[in-house]
Amino acid sequence: MFSYNQPVRQRAGARLVILTLISVLLAGAGLATSSAPAFAAGAPCKTTKVYSGGRLFKEQTVCYSTPVIDHTGFKTGYTDSVYNGLSKAISAKCEATTSTTVTRSLSLSASAEASAWIFARVSASVSGGVSKSLSSGYSTSATFSVSPKKTVSCTRGIVTKGFYTKKSVTTKSYTYQGKKLHRVSTSKSPVVTVRGSGPNMAQWKIK
Repeated sequence: MFSYNQPVRQRAGARLVILTLISVLLAGAGLATSSAPAFAAGAPCKTTKVYSGGRLFKEQTVCYSTPVIDHTGFKTGYTDSVYNGLSKAISAKCEATTSTTVTRSLSLSASAEASAWIFARVSASVSGGVSKSLSSGYSTSATFSVSPKKTVSCTRGIVTKGFYTKKSVTTKSYTYQGKKLHRVSTSKSPVVTVRGSGPNMAQWKIK
């Protein structure tokens, strides 16, 4: 809505009337939605408001808790092994010929702002951070020693970080009697656990 100071001239007053009429016509054309700035630092909530005829009818706030890292995983892209049948130690080398790609994910869909906020917090709490997508790579190798009559396996893959966050939804509904606000009803959906994972680093495992 427009807001103006007390008009001091007739011409200014005419402008105010015209602008007010335009505002009313635009508001009455149908439903309009507006959103507060979402997921700024320290404020992981987004509020969406629904208007009709210039009046607020619904207000919904979606919030996510700070994500907690709860496990580390590994996605294999290439694996091989070397057996040393000799009576002395040897030096061996594994070179990856296949690759795998891991993309970050969430168990439930979230807005772009929410997803960015969640993964930014996850990345900040993990050494090396997490990427949107990461490949284990082809042109990579590892050199190691193998003792006599022993087998050493070599695996190339992606280290992943798993986490969870809590999602809550609060809805306010506004009802009117005539032009006056009659009632504001508030409802809260059950808190939902949202799980996710993100690629942390490519790594060789020699054992």
